[in-house]
Amino acid sequence: MEMHPEIAAALRPEERVVWSGRPRQGLRFHWVDYLDIPLTVAFSSVLVWMAIGGDSALPPTVGLIFVIAAALSLYRSWSRIVWDSSRRGRTFYALTDQRAFILEEGPRRRLQSIVLKDLSHLSYSEHRDGSGSVAWGRWMADTAARQRDYAWSFIGRRVPYPTFEEIPDVRRVYQLAQEARLSTRDQRGPGT
Repeated sequence: MEMHPEIAAALRPEERVVWSGRPRQGLRFHWVDYLDIPLTVAFSSVLVWMAIGGDSALPPTVGLIFVIAAALSLYRSWSRIVWDSSRRGRTFYALTDQRAFILEEGPRRRLQSIVLKDLSHLSYSEHRDGSGSVAWGRWMADTAARQRDYAWSFIGRRVPYPTFEEIPDVRRVYQLAQEARLSTRDQRGPGT
């Protein structure tokens, strides 16, 4: 299994990698984008139409303000989608028999290590094509809230718990994680 060298360097000698991968690459539209983008384009079109002399002639400064508002509206709508794609393009995952790793490259490189034996909740959500997300904490119970937060955020809000987002064959990864989690708990012994 090929994995990012920084994750490989963080492994303990006794750890065994059971899965590694990356989130789905490229632009991805969330359900809210199918509503947000047409409304943003319509809103911006009306503002530009009013600015260039729609029903009545506006003072040039008001017209300029309308054009700037239209540009900012379009920027907000599209920058979130591009930013999300860029972030997923710089993300790497690995699952060992003891921990889960999430590496995000960029100006502020971040490597998260989730100890499976200390994990109280593990959940997943699956799309029709078998891809989906595994959450290392209590999160999937309210997927609608996560999508709502995404919809109203400027450039996409981070999920509240560490998550393997948009991975292929999510059910298999979830089962591997569950097996590793249960085996690390068994190693602690009864009553611990």
